[in-house]
Formats: sequence, structure tokens, C-alpha cells
Amino acid sequence: MPPGSAPRLEAVLADGLDLMTFSASSTVSNLMALLDTENKLRVQTFPVASIGPLTTKTAHEAGLDVVVEPEESTLDAMLEAITDYFNRPVANPAE
Repeated sequence: MPPGSAPRLEAVLADGLDLMTFSASSTVSNLMALLDTENKLRVQTFPVASIGPLTTKTAHEAGLDVVVEPEESTLDAMLEAITDYFNRPVANPAE
């Protein structure tokens, strides 16, 4: 990891994320290997976009909440699925 990356990563995680994206199982494994217990627990609270079934399986094994997985395992399809996720109607809890 490049020098100074750990504090920046911790700051980003502390601020929260709208969605984490993973384009390969190794990216899930590598991120989780970098994190301490506190940040692993924090990451498990964020919604996740996964490029496909293998990455989703690894994410689930790491305790992550996959909310986006495109039908086709390509970056273009994942970006479209992410766009659809953020453009979906949100239920009004008052109704």
C-alpha cells in the first residue's frame, strides 16, 4: 500500500460511503486484509456493488451487504446497475 494510504482510507470509512464497489474477489480479500477489526465492522455497514457472482460470494463471506450485482459481469453492466440502484424509487416510510 502506498505510504499515507491507511490514514486516508480510515478517514473515508469514518465519513461513510453511499456504495462500495468491487470488480474482483481479490479486491474484497485485499481490502479486508488491510482493515483492523473496527474498520471491518464499519465496512460491513455499507452497501456494496459487486461485478458478478464470484465477487458477490467473496463479499458475502466477508460479511458485506451486496445490493448491486449486474446480470452480465462487466464494468459497463455494473455501472448501469449502480445507476439503476441510485435511480430506484425509495419507499416513503410514512405511507
